[in-house]
Amino acid sequence: MGVYKHLDDVPERYRLANFASEYDDRDTWAAYVADCHANRSEYVDRMLRRFERRWKAHMVDRGRHHALATPADIEAFCADLVERNTLSTSYETYWLRIEAFYQWLQAHPDHPHVYHPVLMAAAVHPNAATLWEYRIERTGVSNP
Repeated sequence: MGVYKHLDDVPERYRLANFASEYDDRDTWAAYVADCHANRSEYVDRMLRRFERRWKAHMVDRGRHHALATPADIEAFCADLVERNTLSTSYETYWLRIEAFYQWLQAHPDHPHVYHPVLMAAAVHPNAATLWEYRIERTGVSNP
């Protein structure tokens, strides 16, 4: 998860909202896909596009760039997933993608992500926690 376990623990200067102007007109998702999924199968490509459409629309509705989510944004996304899909679909099609995307952002030197809002959401919000628990049950692994 990193040093910070809750958004309130993150010093104000490191919060992702402070970097909004740097992300204007920047398709961070496309950079992630190019970097991590260059030789993807047609199936993976369809799953990535499906996630991209839903995630970006969700973040537009929330008034934020898709790379600058808060744990509350993640929880709202997960609540919708759990309500509309099976746990398997929510996990396989969406959770895996968002978790990996934010892991990439956190590890990438071109991005200011010093915390992982997806894992923060799983630690404190019920719908994100449900998907996290499903992940652990399915994989037996709690480390991303």
